[in-house]
Amino acid sequence: WKKESFFSRMRRELSLIHEIRMNGYDLVVNLTEGDRGALIAWVSGAQTRVGFPPKGRWQKKLYTHLAKSSPGLRHTVERNLDVLRRIGIFPKEEDRELFFGIEESVIAEMQKRVGAEPFILIHPTSRWRFKCWEVSKIRELIRVLVDQGRKVVLSCGPDPIEGEMVEVIAKELDVQCFSGTITLKQLGALIFLSEVLISVDSVALHIASALKKRVVALFGPTSEVTWGPWRNPHAKVVTRGLSCRPCYQDGCGGSKRSDCLDTLPVRSVLDALEWNEL
Repeated sequence: WKKESFFSRMRRELSLIHEIRMNGYDLVVNLTEGDRGALIAWVSGAQTRVGFPPKGRWQKKLYTHLAKSSPGLRHTVERNLDVLRRIGIFPKEEDRELFFGIEESVIAEMQKRVGAEPFILIHPTSRWRFKCWEVSKIRELIRVLVDQGRKVVLSCGPDPIEGEMVEVIAKELDVQCFSGTITLKQLGALIFLSEVLISVDSVALHIASALKKRVVALFGPTSEVTWGPWRNPHAKVVTRGLSCRPCYQDGCGGSKRSDCLDTLPVRSVLDALEWNEL
């Protein structure tokens, strides 16, 4: 797309705008604070357009309703539900559950691929590397689990960098890898089939919450209050109680490495696994 000419991009954008307008939407809900989402909401011509306040004053006029952002730490699910509350829709407790549907055929396929032996699934990667635990510590954790006689399976997203990280982790270790070769539904099936998931702050953690599966979640610079397990009684968060976190920075001082994760001991994760009653 970088080689696309300015006029080609303009034609494509105008075509998209026309398509959105012609769909005749009644309601547009935008959960981002960027200009693009606000403009698309306005272009839609929907009678009700609700979102969070953009930075610029003029963008605010593109909405019919603005949901106020809470200044304190609050789970993202509740924050996003505020846009519905703003237009008079107040979800009941039972309506706030996450849902992730997986076809039985996908579960059967992944069961065949992974085998019948019980396994621990480790999803150690994120597209944001500063949210990842040290490779050496993940390898140490796997060695302990394998020595205990447990089967370990590794998974990651499709990003080549994530795949490379998993390959380094798995080198010369007795593990089964699904390194960027599975779909989101197949990842969900693996989580469903696993004894427990060990994950950093990533999509795998949220799928586990939707499936109410056992999960040990490692958090560093991001907040477990904002992005942690949602309504999952089988979840355990592992983190360091440092005064600087959550900082939401891309590593300490922008270094892409987070001290709150680098200093997280393997023993803490093993203790959390014991809490999960494996």
